[in-house]
Amino acid sequence: MTYIELINRFWLIDELWQFNGCETRLYFYLLKIANMSGWADAFEQTDLKVSAAVGVSSDTFKKAQKKLIKSGLISIETGGRCYGNKSRYFLGTKIYPPNSVANSVANSVANSVANSVAYIKNKTKTKIENNTFSNEKDITKEKPQESENFKNFKTWIKTNTPRLEAMKRPFTQDEYEKIRAMCTKEEITELLMDMENWVDLKKRIWAFKTFLTFKERRNKNG
Repeated sequence: MTYIELINRFWLIDELWQFNGCETRLYFYLLKIANMSGWADAFEQTDLKVSAAVGVSSDTFKKAQKKLIKSGLISIETGGRCYGNKSRYFLGTKIYPPNSVANSVANSVANSVANSVAYIKNKTKTKIENNTFSNEKDITKEKPQESENFKNFKTWIKTNTPRLEAMKRPFTQDEYEKIRAMCTKEEITELLMDMENWVDLKKRIWAFKTFLTFKERRNKNG
């Protein structure tokens, strides 16, 4: 994974785990160390040094470390009791430095999120520059006609997952095509039903981003 992919992966998993400030600071400190170490498969740090760098006590550091491990973001080989013995950190998958050749083939999930965000930003900018209300009809004309498959997908959502249909940002046709490209029909159905039955779904806004989070979690769990 690239640096950007690891950052995007963190925020996707944060949707479920709701990391606090200490846990977030710890993860990004570990990313910095991984970058400084040349993106080796693993790197070593003492607990004392890491807790000092994050600016928290040893106990608070241990709690944050355990939550990151439990979420699947990191794994470690424990080295000792925080007095000079080093722990070996793994970021969960082989990663590549920024601007490497491998970036071109290791960016599918990150690009899905980035493209969706860029599309929304561009549409917002277009509305502001051209006067949102006076040009509403012109902007609507730019939208591609819905495919029959996407219409069937929306009908299925309405019939089987009413809580998903009620989300403030439901699936767009572009997002639907992306999930079809990355998952089988059976996987899509299972993930959508998992989302529908998730008790905290009402706290989420963006259907596509939540879908990617659930897919990431399933991949981690095998």
